[in-house]
Amino acid sequence: MLARHGGVLRCGRTDNKLHMIVVLLFASLVTSADAQSLPAPKQAPQGMSQIQHVVFIIKENRSFDEYFGTFPGANGATMGQLSTGQLVPLGHTPDMTPADIGHRYFDAHAAENNGLMNGFDTEYGGNIVGENLALTQMTQADIPNYFAYASNFTLADNTFGAINAPSLPSHLYTIGAQSGGIFGNPQVGSNAWGCDSTANTTVLQMNPEGIINEVFPCIDFQTLADELDSAGISWAGYGPIQGESGFLWNTFDAIKHIRYGPLWANVVSDTTFITDVQNGTLPAVSWLVTGQDNEHPPGSTCLGENWTVEQLNALMASPYWSSTAIFLIWDEWGGFYDHVRPPIVDNLGLSPRVPMIVISPYAKPGYIDSTQYEPSSVLAFIETLFGLPPLTERDANANNITNSFNFSQTPLAPLTLTPRNCPLVSSAYNLGYATVGTTGPSFTVTLNNNRSTSLKISSIATSKGFSQTNTCHSSMTAGGVCLINVAFTASAAGPVAGSLTLTDSDSTSPQVVTLNAIGSNVKMSAHSFNFEGNQEIGVASAPKVLTVQNIASSALTISLIQAYGDFAQTNDCGTSLAAGASCTVNVTFTPTQSGPREGALYFESSDPATTQMLYLVGTGTGVVYSPSSVKFATQKVGTTSAAKTLTMTLSSAAPSSLVIGTFTTSAGFAQTNTCGTSLAPGTSCTISLTFTPSTTGSINGTLSILSSDFTSPQTVKLTGTGAD
Repeated sequence: MLARHGGVLRCGRTDNKLHMIVVLLFASLVTSADAQSLPAPKQAPQGMSQIQHVVFIIKENRSFDEYFGTFPGANGATMGQLSTGQLVPLGHTPDMTPADIGHRYFDAHAAENNGLMNGFDTEYGGNIVGENLALTQMTQADIPNYFAYASNFTLADNTFGAINAPSLPSHLYTIGAQSGGIFGNPQVGSNAWGCDSTANTTVLQMNPEGIINEVFPCIDFQTLADELDSAGISWAGYGPIQGESGFLWNTFDAIKHIRYGPLWANVVSDTTFITDVQNGTLPAVSWLVTGQDNEHPPGSTCLGENWTVEQLNALMASPYWSSTAIFLIWDEWGGFYDHVRPPIVDNLGLSPRVPMIVISPYAKPGYIDSTQYEPSSVLAFIETLFGLPPLTERDANANNITNSFNFSQTPLAPLTLTPRNCPLVSSAYNLGYATVGTTGPSFTVTLNNNRSTSLKISSIATSKGFSQTNTCHSSMTAGGVCLINVAFTASAAGPVAGSLTLTDSDSTSPQVVTLNAIGSNVKMSAHSFNFEGNQEIGVASAPKVLTVQNIASSALTISLIQAYGDFAQTNDCGTSLAAGASCTVNVTFTPTQSGPREGALYFESSDPATTQMLYLVGTGTGVVYSPSSVKFATQKVGTTSAAKTLTMTLSSAAPSSLVIGTFTTSAGFAQTNTCGTSLAPGTSCTISLTFTPSTTGSINGTLSILSSDFTSPQTVKLTGTGAD
């Protein structure tokens, strides 16, 4: 096999509507294509051959506006739009966030909101009680070294995530310009992300016909690593390996032929990257990820930036610098606000913008590149450099980032930066609002001992209505983490600025965390509504009732009560609510698409908190079964019952026809059907079911149906009794 080290060439073996409709209309996924159907590799610009090494660094879960919205000259934003249409200033993202914001496939569609880019507050965890975590951003003071790289080299401000999905499918695009149809993360907890996952792990996958199934996350498709290897070009996948924390970020583990083939020897620990650079054994192409300091919320941005600086300092201090192109990218938006509408290039992407910095002696200095890019663009650059064919239509059509380079310029000098002394805790948190006389939800403050010695903790105290519970002990080892859960109890209406103070043995002690919250005279009976079960598209659910009470001593003026997304409301509140009075808001859910649907109910008034939001979530389905379950009478073992008929109907309000896959039965049940391969909106088909028990007693089985509905695979409960 081809060794992973050495020079460049080495001989060897070889939750919206528009986007959801597009998903169902596309006939095929982004998959490996017939080579004859794809264009030839792009011609390399003159001088590009000076690049002999490419390092592709992938960090985690940040949008462009969240990191670089304040960068001078870039297409950034410092104001964001709520689902109400209201513009609000983007708040400040803590170094270690209190939560991880929803960033699944359906969160992306909720955030993008048919291109309006105003649904980020409706993502799960994006805005719980007015803290608007999704609409926050960092400044140069928070990420000074990233700003330095962007200022001295090239910042790409029009780079989009590859797919409206979380990290696993996003990372798959970085190695293969596709995700193999996967559009979710594994559903069972495991310290692995692919073939090494625990046996019962599943992940959502959409096949080329649009049929959705749950599969084990060990899939197969051709990657750029395969093409490099076949061409005798050295490569390595640097990342967490078995036995290391964060192994789930090892993307090559999800590719079956790599995991169980000779190329697995090229997949090595990210801790060896600097060693390989210093030893002169860096391969021509490197993927570099880490599981520890990758900036995935709630992890520390400062520690993640330091990790990046350490890798780049080593590279810039080596002979490799003069011939290297580095692409530093964040895999997906992580739920954070971005104001630019993503282009629709196929049935899975693109997704909101992410930062990308191009670092090289030949990167245009101080340049902002507004060419449209995505992770497949990095693959296109590598393919252009080495004359390799594209893998899929994605990298074939992607701009190859050569616009960020000037190969005839005087090579830029290395930029050696100093890692920062990272804080043990973030400097400030916004806890939103709490009703007077009550305690609001708790938010997590992380205490991270990122020092090289143990930390002695003397006290943890709060002030002005804030309280805390924690998992901390009096002594914390180097690298240790503990959690401090902070909550706000409002004693009066209005804004409150308090603090969390930690006294410890660190030289920065005491660490003071500013805590902000608002006391509210509006008492709501819930912070969220979950419409359980599957709701038919176009049919309104039973209402859920929200009670709103004015506990102030004077009347409350109401300016807005409005539901957003696939939700509606009626209320008896009027425009004013007397002191001590209550009113009710009835909220219903009428899905327009299948799958999880996210939305919000906003209540705006003259209260000091001004705006209260109720998070709303439900699941839509276009497919209805009648009856919803099938029960057979007692049947003699070894004989077959009379058939029972089940009707499957696609809602007349469904946006497109249903693509039908397989029907599977279990436990002695069998089926035949008239459904064919598709079902038009408003039409039905029948499924004929029989029961042939093989044992006596009560028998439970299922009918499982795969389709293009986002609740697929759907199951119908089947029961019967076997008798002698």
